Amino acid sequence: DALSISLTAHNEQLYIKHCRPPIDNAYQSMLDFVRAARKHVPDITLTAIEGLDEVDMSACADIAKKLGVKFRGRILDEVG
Repeated sequence: DALSISLTAHNEQLYIKHCRPPIDNAYQSMLDFVRAARKHVPDITLTAIEGLDEVDMSACADIAKKLGVKFRGRILDEVG
């Protein structure tokens, strides 16, 4: 079993800017989900998109590392 979760940004402000979540506290809820999922899913990867305005990819990778999961960067407008 594996999960790929879109981290999208290294902070809540940019997450809201790029994702426009319909609920409050969505960024923190996503991080809480990652922490909870680690107990049940052995292979979790967070992703972010290189080229999104103001997103710091190395900071995103650091978040994944702190959460104990993998990180994969994607390129804006590239499929695959």
